[in-house]
Amino acid sequence: YQYPSKIKAYYAKRDKLNRKLSKKTKGSNKFNVMKVKLQRTYVRINNLQQDFLHKLTTNIIRNYSIITIEDLNVKGMLRLRKLSGKVYQSLFYHFKVLLQYKSKLYGNKLVIADRWFPSTQLCNCCGQQKLGDAKLKLSDRTYTCDCGYNNDRDVNASMNLRDYGLINN
Repeated sequence: YQYPSKIKAYYAKRDKLNRKLSKKTKGSNKFNVMKVKLQRTYVRINNLQQDFLHKLTTNIIRNYSIITIEDLNVKGMLRLRKLSGKVYQSLFYHFKVLLQYKSKLYGNKLVIADRWFPSTQLCNCCGQQKLGDAKLKLSDRTYTCDCGYNNDRDVNASMNLRDYGLINN
């Protein structure tokens, strides 16, 4: 699913308005006008994100009867400088809440994999888990197993989560 491209433009607009607002005299008329413009931009960004999440979760719920998601350590991900902006914009918790209530509404099964489930470290073919020094780092983009299985890291993790959902259904 593609994140709406309009949001990027609104983030740039928000940053520009923030810079302009910081140069205005606090309490002046121009400051107040700029503040209202900035608030409208924040509201627009929020509305676009909410609209995208509602459409995405509705599409997922309507097309799949069993959905598996992974419980992520979002606080830890926010500490990583390169990931923090994207993680903050993704609204993982809101996505999870929407999936939970819509799965109850539509009668679907939502399986939440444990935070410590090694989805990226398991081989989808033979079930072998990478441990110690062989463990995958975030920079490793392909998963290679001793059994000869070779695939993209995220595809391997998604297949492991699919299997986890089918087993724990």
